[in-house]
Amino acid sequence: MKIIYVSTVLPQTTYDKLYSSSRILPSPAAQKYHSLVIKGLESNNIEINTVSLVPETSESDKNFYKVRESSEGNIKYHYIGSSCSSVFHGMILFIKAYRKILKLSADKGSVIICDALLTSMSAAAILVSKLFRRKAVAVVTDLPFMLDKTKSIRTRLTNCIIPYFSGYILMTEAMNNICNPKYKPYMIMEGLVDSSFLTVNNEKFENTQKKICIYAGGLHEKYGIGKLVEAFILTDIKDSELHIYGNGNYQDKLQKICTEHSNIKYMGVQPNKTVVEDELSASLLINPRPSDEDFTKYSFPSKNMEYMVSGTPVLTTKLPGMPEDYYPFVCTFDDESVEGMNNALQKVLNTPAEELREKGRSAQQFVLENKNNIIQTRKIMEYVKNLK
Repeated sequence: MKIIYVSTVLPQTTYDKLYSSSRILPSPAAQKYHSLVIKGLESNNIEINTVSLVPETSESDKNFYKVRESSEGNIKYHYIGSSCSSVFHGMILFIKAYRKILKLSADKGSVIICDALLTSMSAAAILVSKLFRRKAVAVVTDLPFMLDKTKSIRTRLTNCIIPYFSGYILMTEAMNNICNPKYKPYMIMEGLVDSSFLTVNNEKFENTQKKICIYAGGLHEKYGIGKLVEAFILTDIKDSELHIYGNGNYQDKLQKICTEHSNIKYMGVQPNKTVVEDELSASLLINPRPSDEDFTKYSFPSKNMEYMVSGTPVLTTKLPGMPEDYYPFVCTFDDESVEGMNNALQKVLNTPAEELREKGRSAQQFVLENKNNIIQTRKIMEYVKNLK
């Protein structure tokens, strides 16, 4: 089986080089997700050709032409540059993608897997699929209408295009009701973790004197970060600190709070590698995202999976997009009010250290044995093989 993987994924060294000096970064979450998928497929002896859109930033645009097609094992990277300077941007991108996908899918057994949020490239993948009878599978990590409340032309186009794929790889069951009106075959793959963590043994926090709690993600009020900070201030447990990573509309308020409360520390925006290392040495990782928001039904909390693979205990709200089989391995906020969060923090942070460590270890074992990228992409292969 040969796979043409259409997304924004780049080799990590290329990603770092292109965006090291840029003020605007393309989504690190997308880079991480698609990298894990293609590396998992490669580990299952699949030949992969990527068609990778290099998003425009102030620096990457001028550096794009320095990028050369490259290979890593069975993965061959092919690039398409993006520039928003032309009024015909979408059409130019569509033509470039169509030509590239067509050339790479010459083998009749080729399968196209495409990030459905890339509108022009999705249209190109579908056209190749229809004209030359290739399977085209959409990877839907978010629903377009959830990302763009303005209902822009691009969003409406994406919503129109998605139903024409041959099948779907979705994050949650609820997504299927929205983006699969023709009831085509689909599979649920809520997320995946790096199989290389199978060799990681997290014992770093055993000798830590302070109880370091971490939130890493978007600093937006709607994600519950404000309530978490208020609850942590009320908790007032000796030698405990809340370290917060990320940026967003809550950032300025947070920085003011940090000057008034020494146990709340804003760590800024850090490279993913730094955040992961800090998560490994923390006492508790927290996800306060509200469970009553509509968008939580249509997305899996990938942050929780990242937390769990670290081996550090996790405290999270009960999110609709997270399957029941995860809950025995995490601690939960049963009441999402400030007072309820305070109570949960008090309970968890006063739990004996060894009991907490065992919770973290069991969570790590669960995701590594059941959700690693080699196992999850094996399911993709089986699904694609049976797709008509």
